[in-house]
Amino acid sequence: RALVEYALIAESSDFYEQALVRSVRCRLQLEDREGARAILEGFLEQRVRDPSSSPATAEGAARREEALSAALFLRGFIVAAQARETNDAGLHAQVLAYLERYADDHAESPRFVVQALHCVLCAQLALGRAAAAKETFDRMASSFPLEQTTSSAAITYYKTLDIELARTPAGSARAEIVRLMAECLELVNRSSAAPSLGYLRNEAAHWRSIGEWTKVESALRRIVEISGEAPDRPDEIQRIVLPLLGRALLAQGRMVEAKAIFSPLVHDSVRKPAKSTVLDYARAVSGWLVGEGPAITVVAGADGSDAEYEAIASLLTSIVNTLEDPRGCEWFSLEFLLGYARHRQGLRNPGARV
Repeated sequence: RALVEYALIAESSDFYEQALVRSVRCRLQLEDREGARAILEGFLEQRVRDPSSSPATAEGAARREEALSAALFLRGFIVAAQARETNDAGLHAQVLAYLERYADDHAESPRFVVQALHCVLCAQLALGRAAAAKETFDRMASSFPLEQTTSSAAITYYKTLDIELARTPAGSARAEIVRLMAECLELVNRSSAAPSLGYLRNEAAHWRSIGEWTKVESALRRIVEISGEAPDRPDEIQRIVLPLLGRALLAQGRMVEAKAIFSPLVHDSVRKPAKSTVLDYARAVSGWLVGEGPAITVVAGADGSDAEYEAIASLLTSIVNTLEDPRGCEWFSLEFLLGYARHRQGLRNPGARV
């Protein structure tokens, strides 16, 4: 019906060219890509170049610019769709020829600009233009952070980075790829009112692998928040998410908050705490030492009551008693942690027998 109505608009009307472009969108919705392309070629290659078709009024000129901006985008959009379907390098290059400067030349059309940038990003990634792709994505993220198209672009970029990560050896280059992957998921998760728990877990894991503990905390707290609204996976929250959140707080030196996370976990009568959770709880309360030789630094813990220190001693002793090698490296590490906890308990209560 819309196509019929657009066809009724006279060529002399200031709305004619806009009607042409809107008919292109209709044909694309009907999957008539060839019909859409024919209309665009007639408009861009013939009508726009024909002096006799030049708008006679200021209003007509403004509508011409609006129609031209849409037509130029749609021309590139159609080629981009073909390029994605065929992965043809020539078509990807044509996308860049049509749309690489679109965002600069048609900034007055933000709705088309963000989609054009997405098309450009996909073409750059397909052609292996990593640096250019990063620039394009950064532009989308800074100019259109909340657009669904930008989120889609972030997922596209993330998948390409994941492939690159698999073939990159350990080192600074690998860490930079992981950072970019984390930033992609951060954008997706931040822009969504109900982000995927899988995306949030992956974001936290990427930040954790490069030591960005504040970012780890942010992603994990979002998981806890979402899970609290729909508590269908309480075991996962207790066993995995909360211990990691506590560890993120430990890494930031926020011992009191870490202790508040770990304490209910290690005293849970239903779920037995993991060994790593017990060790982190002990460190949150008593602190630890960093360095070697004379260059030893004391990292202060949150401290606790005698009852809490006794609980730590009991938990650590239980772990020690399960070790297969009673004098191995792990045994020495646990005994030192136990001894240090006793030491801190004695400092806070010199009269106590510890």
